[in-house]
Amino acid sequence: MFNKIKKIKEMRSQAKQVQNTLEEITAEGSGAWGKVKGKMNGNQRILDVQIDDELLQDKSKLQEGLTEAMNDAVK
Repeated sequence: MFNKIKKIKEMRSQAKQVQNTLEEITAEGSGAWGKVKGKMNGNQRILDVQIDDELLQDKSKLQEGLTEAMNDAVK
């Protein structure tokens, strides 16, 4: 019984170490011909989004560009 609890604690510790390592990794992606750029870390937390002013006029193009940029960063 205590061995199982000890193993669970060890696994939690290892998972936390992996999360900390992933936090340091970053990936960038772009969409809408480079007019939308996104940056995320290895835990898939979005760190930054940059949008060209031109896309602020067209909501659907902006949404497409954001989707493309985030999917590109995930790859």
